[in-house]
Amino acid sequence: IRKPFSNFFFLGFAWIIPLLFATIGLNANLQLYSFVFCFRKLEISLSVLNSLMFFIHSFNILSVILHAFFIHSISRIDNENFIKYLNVYVIMIKRYKLKNGLTVLFNKKNGDSVTIDVGIRIGSNYENIKLLGISHFIEHLLFDGTKNRNAEQIAKEIEDFGGQINAGTSYERTYFYVHVLNKYFDNGLELLADLIKNPLFKEEFIKKERTVILDEIGMIESDPKSYIIQLFPQVLFKKHPVRNPIIGTRESVNAIKKEDILNFYNEFYKGGNIVVSISGNVNEVKKKVEKAFGEVGKGGKRIDLEGEYENAKTEIRVKRESQNSYLNIGYKVAARNDDESYIFDMISTIMFRGLSGRLANEFRIKRGWSYIYYSLYEAGRNYGFFTVCLSIEKENINEAKEIILKQLKFDDLSEKEIEEAKSHIEGNMLLRLESTRE
Repeated sequence: IRKPFSNFFFLGFAWIIPLLFATIGLNANLQLYSFVFCFRKLEISLSVLNSLMFFIHSFNILSVILHAFFIHSISRIDNENFIKYLNVYVIMIKRYKLKNGLTVLFNKKNGDSVTIDVGIRIGSNYENIKLLGISHFIEHLLFDGTKNRNAEQIAKEIEDFGGQINAGTSYERTYFYVHVLNKYFDNGLELLADLIKNPLFKEEFIKKERTVILDEIGMIESDPKSYIIQLFPQVLFKKHPVRNPIIGTRESVNAIKKEDILNFYNEFYKGGNIVVSISGNVNEVKKKVEKAFGEVGKGGKRIDLEGEYENAKTEIRVKRESQNSYLNIGYKVAARNDDESYIFDMISTIMFRGLSGRLANEFRIKRGWSYIYYSLYEAGRNYGFFTVCLSIEKENINEAKEIILKQLKFDDLSEKEIEEAKSHIEGNMLLRLESTRE
């Protein structure tokens, strides 16, 4: 600390306001800002900050002081911009690693509820072509019963608390989550651990879920909007497995046997492949997760895939009985871990953000051609694609295609549009992060 000792009188005085805020439960932003306001003229050595961080990070109020010092020591920004930085910075995520390789992510968040998400690093991108849809199949089966609970008990136990329980499968992960009041955190955590550790995989469950999934496939095939969403990556990509439907095909789902399910589960549902994410106002997180998931086996297989990014013009038309036609235009683009990925977030936002993007202006406001329209940037570890989709009368398809391609050139892109897109992304992210589920 380089300032004269006399400054510590001011330092001591500065405790009063933030501690008062903390005592009455005001937002952490106010705690942080009050410290910064009081300490603006102090200069703290970075080495001192690093040393203090190790000892006092677990104490909320002292941690707030330290973060405020740190932010102001590395950036001289005005009050308005500093508040914007605080809105993101107060999302402090702690990361733990258990002995079996399982990762725990914890965001201490004020509120009445907690969300627990158990993610498995396995999705349709990593499946054998003959077993497409097996990740999604297992997701279904885990809700059919465990050694300790039947299907009814699994749902009832959470819903009786007024909570939610659900799951999903994507290209790269399978996840299971509960959203409950903080006081039911232990119940939710134990239930999810039971699903992951003790599934039964009975033949009767497999037969039932096969029928359910085949019905889901039929629903996708009969709905033009769902069908074109699934068709687009199949046409766009030639080799990368993102072209395969997450749900699988009729042939692959019918081919999956109990032995396949057991082998897949035993290979991938290991500690090194599992991430337990928790957001809420709960305590002793590491200890409780270790108790619930400590018995999960070590290991975890990760599969590396080669990206596919070169574009070649391909056009396909599918004729079928439908009230509307659907147009989908897009490209292979950067993967999520590429710096360019943020550019495609911007492009997607400029094209579509409800009723105020370019798509809304061209196809709903100006022409009244479409009620369903959107742009999407979908990306993962080694793939990325951008698409524009809209529902439109078939006589307008060719003109709509030309309008989209012209808009995507961005010849008339203005600074105003860029700033509006940035503002939308920022606001949307911060509003979403108010929810523990997000």
